[in-house]
Amino acid sequence: MSSQPVARGVDDVFDLGSFGLRDMTRLGRTLRRLGEGAHSMEELAGRVVRRLYDDLVDLDTGERSCALVRFFKTHRYDDLGPELQHFARARLDGGAPSPVMRCLTLLGSAGDAPGWNASEASVAHRAIPLVSKEMLSKAPMISRLLQQLGVEVEALLEGREGLLVDPEPSSFNVFYVPDARGSPYIPAQSGFVAPAGVRSVLGFGGMLSRGDIFAVILFSKVPIPLSTAELFRTLALNVRMAALPLGDAVFADQSPQREGDGGAAGLESRIATLEQLLAVYERSVVEQADRLYREQERLRFQTTLLECQGEASVDGVLSVDDAGTVLFANRRLAEMWGIDPPVVGTRASAGILQALAARTADATAFLELCAALERGQQGRVEITLADGRTFDQYTAPIRSESGRGLGRVWHFRDITAFKEMDRAKDEFVSAVSHELRTPLTSIRGSLDLLVGGVMGELPAASKPVLETAQRSCHRLVRLVNDVLDIEKIEAGGMEFRMQVLEVEPLLQQSVEALQPYGDQFGVTFRVHGSAPGARVEADPDRLAQVLGNLLSNAVRFSPPGGVVEVAAAVHGSCVRTSVVDRGEGIPRDFQARVFEKFSQGDAGSASRRRGTGLGLNIARAIVEHMGGTIGFLSRPGAGSTFYFDLPCWRANAGRANAGRGDAADESRP
Repeated sequence: MSSQPVARGVDDVFDLGSFGLRDMTRLGRTLRRLGEGAHSMEELAGRVVRRLYDDLVDLDTGERSCALVRFFKTHRYDDLGPELQHFARARLDGGAPSPVMRCLTLLGSAGDAPGWNASEASVAHRAIPLVSKEMLSKAPMISRLLQQLGVEVEALLEGREGLLVDPEPSSFNVFYVPDARGSPYIPAQSGFVAPAGVRSVLGFGGMLSRGDIFAVILFSKVPIPLSTAELFRTLALNVRMAALPLGDAVFADQSPQREGDGGAAGLESRIATLEQLLAVYERSVVEQADRLYREQERLRFQTTLLECQGEASVDGVLSVDDAGTVLFANRRLAEMWGIDPPVVGTRASAGILQALAARTADATAFLELCAALERGQQGRVEITLADGRTFDQYTAPIRSESGRGLGRVWHFRDITAFKEMDRAKDEFVSAVSHELRTPLTSIRGSLDLLVGGVMGELPAASKPVLETAQRSCHRLVRLVNDVLDIEKIEAGGMEFRMQVLEVEPLLQQSVEALQPYGDQFGVTFRVHGSAPGARVEADPDRLAQVLGNLLSNAVRFSPPGGVVEVAAAVHGSCVRTSVVDRGEGIPRDFQARVFEKFSQGDAGSASRRRGTGLGLNIARAIVEHMGGTIGFLSRPGAGSTFYFDLPCWRANAGRANAGRGDAADESRP
């Protein structure tokens, strides 16, 4: 028997993870009726374990919740058949059994493994003699079971009838181990618990006629909460109701010693059981009502808190369920969009999005974008309204703890002012950069002439000062060039002259050009070529600019005497170029911002690591414009690998170059 998904209706099965009062009532009624037509306790036990094994289902997966379900009952030794007596004697290690010795006997079994579906197939639990406290201490699960069921162990061991269990309703109790893995009360951890995937163990039982007790034990593959365990007390009484008419008819192959409980005695027993069932049921109802009230109060508080937070938000917020019903909409949503406030509880999400679309610059594009976002997990985009404002739109699914989709939440933030500030900042930086460009070019040229000795020999005291000024000027020129490149990229004005070229020769040229820079820091390059003849369509100057940024970064972050490895290789349908350094790596909390403008990692006090913070942002824009992708791999303390992929060029597969320009950018100083 395998634990395959059970194809049955939701009303026919029960989930241990969400077992409630309604489930307790329905399952109790089912168990109580299992005694109808049964001729022995053994037959009833088989029905009980089979029904529980089949009906307890994990609704999230459709699989059976239990790996194994077993039904035990105590019997006097002299009431057992010869085979079970032999089994019990073998467990006594040569001791002589007493005729009144109680034995915990396995009457029913159902489980995932084929050998778990017949009590006679059990090799260790068919008849367990309960002969002494010492022996019980060696069987912690049985000892704990008897203790939690309220059994008077002394009376049990002495074989006294009628004194085994407290006659109060509390005697119908549960045996509960919330976490079976590693529990001292659940044996066979490596041989059963782990392989079978047992997570929790739940048993329920009580007293039958002649002072015997019964216990049903569930070995569950899903965690069982305490609230579920408490409800199973009632199920014990329902099983007792099913067993009362059977009297001493225990085994299917034995004739009963006495008729079933009938007459006045039988009626009194049934009335007493019904009274206990009613008392336990009433107590369960009260406990469940109290728990439900507390949960309602908690949810009411959380709902109020969330609504207050939503109303205090500067964002417009809209939450809907998977059917489109509005769950929450704050006042800010209506104010910023200029629409009527959505009514909670109405199925109006489609109409709301239509109303929002009517206020955007492109209603069709907005609705298509919303549909695409709804199909995804989460997403963020900027949208332009007809009145010129800009909103940041974010959406994400609402999910339960199990991952089931419950709906979707939308956030809208007015970022018009931020966009205007960014535009003003960019215009200012651009204007300053253009104004600085000409004088800096002149200053750089003059310093190069002076340091180069063209104007004559420099005094020894002056040369270091001029060299420092030269380096600073070169850095300022690079910064200005980078800022202007960013401006061109964002304005769509950067020109590209695309041509087919071999990657490895360009790689070698870039390394040779950067080697003097590496020499300043004692860093060398090592080129690995494994893509001879591989060609791409790219702008050679822009591609060299990308390589220069990656190589100079690798030099700055390599230790003195380090080696930067450069390689080109065919990677699927692309040529991958990679630059590997053996530096300190990129901190994990900075990795998400590596390609952002003006972002720089912690350079400490090492001035050699200072850059403009724009190189990688520019490199990404250039690579993506040429149809490629760029990325990196890094582990703190183990260096970094930056790479970019460009599509392989084939003679019969050209690419359109429309809109990329046909002239090289020669405006850089």
